[in-house]
Amino acid sequence: IDDILRYPFNVIVSSVIDECGCEKKVVGRFFNSMIMVYSDNGKFSEVVEVFEYMKNNEVKIDEKTCTLHLLNLKRCDQMELARDFFSLMVESGIDVVTVYSLTVVVTVLCCNGEITRARELVEEMGLVKGVKANIVTFKSMIGCCVKRWDFEELDLVLKLMEKESVMLDLDSYKVLIDGFTSYGKVEEA
Repeated sequence: IDDILRYPFNVIVSSVIDECGCEKKVVGRFFNSMIMVYSDNGKFSEVVEVFEYMKNNEVKIDEKTCTLHLLNLKRCDQMELARDFFSLMVESGIDVVTVYSLTVVVTVLCCNGEITRARELVEEMGLVKGVKANIVTFKSMIGCCVKRWDFEELDLVLKLMEKESVMLDLDSYKVLIDGFTSYGKVEEA
């Protein structure tokens, strides 16, 4: 790990590609591991460099690796970088965007108070990429709406849930009831 962090990425690439002679599957695992090492050590620009290299050289990128990187960015309070990396994932055209990565980015957007943007992203991903949000994704938006008493946006989120055939669960109902009662909307609660 220290060697990966000590040397520039281009030196590591030339060493692995030129000297290894490994099969593509092994090279893919190595570069996915590099993404995680860089991510775990806060070297976020290097993660993008590895991702771009893998995409451009048709090295298989693991969606789980991308999601774990997004979680690291969220944990490090790097909300802008998380949004940027997710955009990079989407624009790459490779199949690395999942409901899990979408949920992480929706949560990031909600943490920043960007509920409308989160809802629009969920709509776009469902229409364009076929990635459907689940109840966990929607809970982030519901929770943010009620904490901010943004009941107009909440109504749009609930309508989107209905359109996507995602049912409220007990936790969601509890969040809604708490939100409505804290605002004095007893009838709605």
